[in-house]
Amino acid sequence: KAAGQVLGSLKAGLDLKLAIKESPTFRQNLQKLMANRIGELRANVSEFFEEGVKEVKRVWGDEKEVVYIFDSLEQLRGALTNEAGVLKSVERVFANHLNLLRLPYIHAIYTVPPWLQFVMQGSDIYLLPCIRLWNNDAPRTHYEPGWDAVRSLVLKRIGKEGCVRLFGCNLDNPFTSADELIAVCGGHFRDLLRLLGDIVRRADSLPLTPDILNSAVMSLGDDYSPIAIEDALWLAQIAEHRTPMLPDTKPETISRLTRFLDTHVVLHLTNGVKWYDIHPLVRGEVAKLVKLQKDAQLLKSVQPQGSTPTERPANS
Repeated sequence: KAAGQVLGSLKAGLDLKLAIKESPTFRQNLQKLMANRIGELRANVSEFFEEGVKEVKRVWGDEKEVVYIFDSLEQLRGALTNEAGVLKSVERVFANHLNLLRLPYIHAIYTVPPWLQFVMQGSDIYLLPCIRLWNNDAPRTHYEPGWDAVRSLVLKRIGKEGCVRLFGCNLDNPFTSADELIAVCGGHFRDLLRLLGDIVRRADSLPLTPDILNSAVMSLGDDYSPIAIEDALWLAQIAEHRTPMLPDTKPETISRLTRFLDTHVVLHLTNGVKWYDIHPLVRGEVAKLVKLQKDAQLLKSVQPQGSTPTERPANS
């Protein structure tokens, strides 16, 4: 009976959550209701956090401070039908109501969508960078401190002896083949961890063969393709100038840039000044597509206007 009551309560809670999520009428009524009661909501929130902080300090001591992280806000996205409205709504909240988002007694961090920095320039928004493996110069020269940081992650993941067994190298230099994976991860932890997991699953003997390493890299590269020619032209500009090269702040433009950042096709890096580059695994395809586009334009420009192929006489 007790189990049935628990399951019944869970089902009711899930049904309510689903109804709230899918009912536009409910959301509209809630928005209208709260629009006239923002002050009351603010007071209730302040009271809630005040009581919570007091309890934390009672248990852990007055010297303890509280940091509250509002996660998942960075996942706010619009659909094709309401994309512009969602962008404007999020921008309006952080631009016009920032004072209401400052919570008393605690340090609050909001994980905002990455595109917000481009429509609210000058605001206190910090985009977490990838680990820099190359310098911000034309040839992308090697940045050793970044490589050391990523190598330390590999060591923590599988250990020095694990590196030796997996990659067939010696204890003095356990990264001979691991460096091949580091070079293509773009300084992004998730890509590197996926590569490490992939080679372990693919291995049928140790040490790993070059074919195993290559197949794992190719599998990861498949996630970054195909790339549309319009995207390739923009990505080539980002790679050349190391900036977002944002032509405007229209919702559709912001959405494309957000997609680049979400899928890690575009990487955010820093060396005191933030800059951008494209992922190592897309550089080749971007360059190929841009060349094809330029060749097509060149061919079109040299072809005589109105020309048609000369018709050969039929053989008698």
